[in-house]
Amino acid sequence: MSKNSNIKKVVLEKAKCIGCATCVVLCPEVFSFNDSETIAVVNDKAVETTDCEKVRSAVQACPSEALLIKE
Repeated sequence: MSKNSNIKKVVLEKAKCIGCATCVVLCPEVFSFNDSETIAVVNDKAVETTDCEKVRSAVQACPSEALLIKE
């Protein structure tokens, strides 16, 4: 895995998350699923060590546009 210097943080807008778990499937190193709230969860500590393109792909694939990248 490459160091991820471009992305500092991924923000999840909880109100927009529809719980599809696409981000979790595409990038499980950064995203997980909270079963009790039926929404995704972002592991900010993993963002910096996960491949940049993998994180971007997961964010771009979000059908409800609930994920934002802070650079």
